[in-house]
Amino acid sequence: MLDMDYEKEIDAILEQIPVERRTLLFSATLSTKVDRLQKASLRDPVLLQVHRKNSTVDTLRQYYIFAPFSQMSSYLHLYLTKETGNHILVFCRSAALVHKITLTLRILGHTALPLMGRMNQENRNVALSRFKEGKVRVLVCTDVAQRGLDIPHTDVVVNFALPDHVEDYIHRVGRTARAGAQGKAVNIISQYDIVLLQKVEAQTGVKCEEFPLPEMELNAVLQRVEDAEQEATREMREKAEEEKLEKESSNLMSARLGKRSRGDDDMGYDDSKHNANDFATIRFRRENEKVFEMTKKQQRKSLWAKRRESRQK
Repeated sequence: MLDMDYEKEIDAILEQIPVERRTLLFSATLSTKVDRLQKASLRDPVLLQVHRKNSTVDTLRQYYIFAPFSQMSSYLHLYLTKETGNHILVFCRSAALVHKITLTLRILGHTALPLMGRMNQENRNVALSRFKEGKVRVLVCTDVAQRGLDIPHTDVVVNFALPDHVEDYIHRVGRTARAGAQGKAVNIISQYDIVLLQKVEAQTGVKCEEFPLPEMELNAVLQRVEDAEQEATREMREKAEEEKLEKESSNLMSARLGKRSRGDDDMGYDDSKHNANDFATIRFRRENEKVFEMTKKQQRKSLWAKRRESRQK
């Protein structure tokens, strides 16, 4: 719950419950957030620790796929087309990468949703429900999903680059092969993750097998995935521009309302006209940028069509 940014809600609950109480605090790890919570909510606590070595269950099969850093998305796409499992968690290092990978996979035809800490609770619940019901095959996550969430059945955990700490790796792959069931962990690693993979293997005592992907099929999807990534990047940029425009418009409106409430527009100031001009200027600039991007996009599509025609000839 702390990892999902519920600290304020927990503080509000602690303020309402009686001072004289018995409190039991359970945590898989003693992070700084947990330490801060126990200092704020417990008096003279007794600490009981259950030590467990870094290990994974015997029913978990672990693989690695080595990919050049710039082509990791292509390897992920091809792997997902080969995988038969219906519930797949893909872990990424950052929220921005989660967003980009989710968009890229959707463009490529996969059913995917994001799950990350910056999402509100309603959107998180929707993503989890659709994943559990099998309406979405791939859930792309930050480490917010590595513990504490009720995901009863996961066929495969994919690490899109390894986490820095083996403990986090254990928690990630622990989302599959639960309660004696079979599960699979697939680590897509680049040249920058080799040392981390060796560290994971040394501390868990498990040697990951290489998961083979046909080189000819990889070469066939490289350009398609690159185009999908570029389209995803454009969508993210357009979304950011829209949010920026909304914020600028909101700030302008707030400023005008503030002036009106103070009576600053009584000296011949045409407030409505100024507002319209301000908004028109902002929108004109944004629309010009969009037209420019659309022109570039059409040029790219035309070039790509010509390439296809030349290959067919």
